[in-house]
Amino acid sequence: MNNYKFSGPTVSPNTYAGQFAGKYIAAALLSGETLAKDLITIHPNVAYKEVIRNWQNSVSIADATCDFTDSSSITLGEYVLTTTEKQVNLQLCKNQLRTTWEAAQAGFSAFEKLPADFNEFLLAQVAAEVAQAIELGIWTSTLFYNGTAAEGMIGYLLDNSAITRTASGATTGSNVVARLQDMLDYSPSALYGKEGYQFYVGPSTMKAYQAALSAGNYNFQFYVGEKPMNFQGIPVVMCPGLNDYDCVLGLKSDLHFGTGLLSDTNEVKVIDMSDIDGSQNVRVIMRFTGGIIASNVGQQVVLNVS
Repeated sequence: MNNYKFSGPTVSPNTYAGQFAGKYIAAALLSGETLAKDLITIHPNVAYKEVIRNWQNSVSIADATCDFTDSSSITLGEYVLTTTEKQVNLQLCKNQLRTTWEAAQAGFSAFEKLPADFNEFLLAQVAAEVAQAIELGIWTSTLFYNGTAAEGMIGYLLDNSAITRTASGATTGSNVVARLQDMLDYSPSALYGKEGYQFYVGPSTMKAYQAALSAGNYNFQFYVGEKPMNFQGIPVVMCPGLNDYDCVLGLKSDLHFGTGLLSDTNEVKVIDMSDIDGSQNVRVIMRFTGGIIASNVGQQVVLNVS
């Protein structure tokens, strides 16, 4: 029999700032499903604002001559991605995490990769919670965009004249195919077949689509493969930050998230309150920047379900 003896978790007050905070900020920001799987375009070093340029051109081919004759046109556009400062102020009791931490050290935890150092363990837990909030912030919460029609990327698209399709009631295995097909029918044909062209759906819609495939009530030649999921050959990707039934169909290159991972304003602090007020509390403070924007909004299709 092996005997394990553990001292109580100790926390050495630490401050990580600027680029030294980058590791922890990256873990907090980029481990949510949407960003971890690179489902939208990530701009990692936006100090405050970044200009996103797009261009549309009309090229014509003419008969050759000895002269230069401009026969094409290019329209340049730009979108300004602005990041705002965010903070996390969290207080928790060391004893609440003691058992899990000790189990991880002894190898009796499902979290085999959790660090043995309690500071690192604590920051890993906080980063996971922040990542979940960031995921919601990208799509449906007020963290990065508080719109008129809705919040997050969904709100931004609806407020800026995306192609909107509406439906009422839950998306189910019996109606999900019709709803995805309706979005596809209204999507610009010029996008079809382009890299990064995909459906963005929430867990409930993905579950409904899986049910539709399993039911066997449709012509399965249209549903080629399950991993990755696709509809009519177009990838269907799940973003947990999306609400139950709203969906987006568009290009990854038109959906943007920006943050200043190496910004001087980034900061992570761990403060042990035991020497301050005699408690077993630990305070964790994070400061970082983030922002979202969509370009070419008029070619994105949003399914807005009420």
